[in-house]
Amino acid sequence: MAAPNHFSRRPLRTIAPRAFLRSVSVLALVSLLAAVCAPVFFLSAQQAEKKPAPGPVFIIPVDDVVDDGMAYFVTDAVLKAQRAKASLIILKINTPGGDIASMFRICNAVGEVKYTAEDKTTKTIPTAAYITHQAMSAGAIIAFSCDYIYMREASTIGSAEPISPFGEAVSEKFVSALAAEMRMRAETKGHPANLAAAMVDKDIEIIEADIDGERMFLTPSELESFKKQGKRVVEKQTVIERGKLLALSANAARQYGVARSIVTGVDDILTAHSLEDATITEMDETWSVGLVRFITMWHVKFVLIALGLVALGIEMATPGFGVPGTVGLLCFALVFFGHYLAGFAEIAEIVLFVVGILLLLIEIFFIPGFGVVGIVGILLMAAGLLLSFQDFFLPGSRYPWQMDTLRSNFLVVLGSLAIALISLVALARFVPNLPLFRRLVLTTAQRAEDGVVAGNSQLTVLTNKLGVVVSPLHPSGKVEIDGQKYDVVTEGVFLDVGMQIEVVSVEGARVVVRRKDKPQES
Repeated sequence: MAAPNHFSRRPLRTIAPRAFLRSVSVLALVSLLAAVCAPVFFLSAQQAEKKPAPGPVFIIPVDDVVDDGMAYFVTDAVLKAQRAKASLIILKINTPGGDIASMFRICNAVGEVKYTAEDKTTKTIPTAAYITHQAMSAGAIIAFSCDYIYMREASTIGSAEPISPFGEAVSEKFVSALAAEMRMRAETKGHPANLAAAMVDKDIEIIEADIDGERMFLTPSELESFKKQGKRVVEKQTVIERGKLLALSANAARQYGVARSIVTGVDDILTAHSLEDATITEMDETWSVGLVRFITMWHVKFVLIALGLVALGIEMATPGFGVPGTVGLLCFALVFFGHYLAGFAEIAEIVLFVVGILLLLIEIFFIPGFGVVGIVGILLMAAGLLLSFQDFFLPGSRYPWQMDTLRSNFLVVLGSLAIALISLVALARFVPNLPLFRRLVLTTAQRAEDGVVAGNSQLTVLTNKLGVVVSPLHPSGKVEIDGQKYDVVTEGVFLDVGMQIEVVSVEGARVVVRRKDKPQES
C-alpha cells in the first residue's frame, strides 16, 4: 500500500482564506481604475457632444457667358459665404467663356477666401470647381483658381486662348501674359501648371515623363534640362503638340491629375470632404444681378447713352424742364447704377459726369458761341462714362488685355455721342410737324420762287417797339411787348431774362430784336 502523498491536496481550511483575499484585491483594483477613468470618459463624451457642426456649403452657379453681371453675382455670393463661415464653396461651372476682366474678378474672389473664427484665428474656406458640362476659355481659368476640380463624366475643360472683343487675333505679348497668369494660379492651387498654360498658349508642347520615378508634365526645354542634370528620364507620351490648344475630357483630366475625381453630383463632392451632414445653400441670381447683366451689355449701354444724350439735347433746346430731361437723367442713372452695382462706377466717375453736364449748360446758356468750356464739359462727360465701365484708370503694361477693354469702352462712348449728334440733327430737320418737336425749329421759310412775302399785319406793327426778355434768347426765345408774348430771334448774341429789347425788323413770321441800349449803326 502506497504511502499517502501529503503534497497532492491541501486542507480546505488553508485554501479558502487565500482565494477570498485574492478576489477582494481584484475587485478593489477594478473599482480604483473605474473611479480614475470615469471622469476621463465623461469629459470625452462631453467634448464629443460639444463638437461644432460643420459650416454651410455654398453652391454658386457660374452659368452661361462670363460678364460683368456674373462677376458681381459671384463676388457677392463669396462675401455671403465668408459671413456665414462656410466650410466649402462649390462653383458649379458651365460656361463657354467670356470677358477677361470679369473672369479675373471672379478668380480673385475665389482665389483665397478667409474668415475670422470665434477663437480669433483666421480660417480658409476651400473652394471646389464642379464642371457639369464645359469650362472653356475663361471658365477653365476660373476652375484652376479653385482648390479642387471635380468633373462630371461628359464634361470638358480647356481651350482658353484669348480672343479680342473685335474678333481679332491678340498679340503674342497678350497670350504670354495670360498664360503666365494661368500658370501662376494653377501652381498656387497645386494643379499641373504646364497643362494649364497649354490651354491658353498653343505654342506650348507638353510631354509626359517620369523624372527619377516622379510623374511630370514638361515642355521640351524642361525635359532637356533634366537630362543634362543627369536625372533618370523616361518619356511616356506627348500630351499636346505645338500649334494646338489643350482641351481635356473628364477622363483625361482625371488621368493627368487636373480633376481630383469624376463625380455624378454634389453629393459625391460632399462625401469627399466629409460634409454629408452640412447645410446646403444654393445661390440664385437676384433682380439686381439680372439688372446688372442687362445694363452692362455693350449694346444696351450704347442705346441708353445715345438716348440719354438726345433727350438732354432736346431738353436744353426747350424752355423749362419736362419729359425729355427726365428721360435723359433716367437713362444715365440706369447706366451708372448698373455699373456701380457691378463694382466699376464710383463717386468720382459720377462727379466727373455731373461736372461735365454743368459746364455744358454754362456754355449753352451763359456764354455766347461755343468754346473751351463746352468742349471741356463734353470731355468730362465722356471720361466719367468711360471710367465707369472699367476697374482701372489707364491700362497697365502687365495686363495687356486692359488695352482691349479700354478700346471697346471708348468705342461705345464715342459711338453713342456720334449717334446722339446725328439723331438731334435729324430731329431738327425732319420732324418739325410732330407736336413734341414743333417748337425746336422754325417751321416757316421764304423761297425765292414765291417772291417777297408780305409781313403779318400783327407782327409788322412791332417794328421799333420796346419789350422785355421773358425767356433766355439763345438766340431765339420769348419777349413780352405791350403785355403780349412773342417768339423772336436776336441778331446773334445771347440775351438773358429781364433785359430790355428793341424790335429791329419783321420779316414774315421772323421777328428780329436787339438790346435797347445797343448804339445805332450809321
